[in-house]
Amino acid sequence: MVLENKLGITEAAYLAREEERISKKALELFEKGILDIIRCWKV
Repeated sequence: MVLENKLGITEAAYLAREEERISKKALELFEKGILDIIRCWKV
């Protein structure tokens, strides 16, 4: 079963590459503490 993705990507290989790219960027933001700053703004 294939789940719908919010990126609108239907090709599995391309989707996997984009997920990897996004995950790496999210990890970078987390390690730099930027996600904590963003969370404070929303409170």
